[in-house]
Amino acid sequence: MKLLTLILLTASAVAGASSCNEFSHATAPASRFDVSSDGTVTDLSSGLTWQRCAVGFAFDDGGTPDLPVDDRCQATGVPDRVDWATALGEARDLNASGGFAGFSDWRLPSVKELYSIVEFQCIRPAINSTVFPSTTPVPFWSGSAGNLIGSAYVVDFYLGQAALAFASAPETLHAVRLVRGGG
Repeated sequence: MKLLTLILLTASAVAGASSCNEFSHATAPASRFDVSSDGTVTDLSSGLTWQRCAVGFAFDDGGTPDLPVDDRCQATGVPDRVDWATALGEARDLNASGGFAGFSDWRLPSVKELYSIVEFQCIRPAINSTVFPSTTPVPFWSGSAGNLIGSAYVVDFYLGQAALAFASAPETLHAVRLVRGGG
């Protein structure tokens, strides 16, 4: 019981910062990813290539391209949370303007793809912060429409859960992370 109490206290010790339980199995360890200095990362288990930063943020390698632990995502002034209609157009607009990291086949991930990068060992955010730096613990849109009219799936990186969101409501704003490959 003391170990469980220690783990719970450790997980809640720093409000707003990612908390990871080092005693549980990592579901998205850094070793599963090939981190590139161009702001992308390839998931070696799925073959998908992800943008390391969410839309609205620019990648900064901290001046050390071979050292991912100091990488950051800097706000660009572009909205970092958008409605679903805008989220669906983010990849189209990026690809039409020349793409990113030499590729112009970016897309909004399916809910299954987005959920695959959840790190269940961590919360606030529930994602590997070395691989995906500066990820805010908020829901991210997927390209998967929900089974209810006007809904779409999101993955909430606060606790690492998939859920339905009201996609047809323009005031429902969530973050976007683009992917390429698979399909």
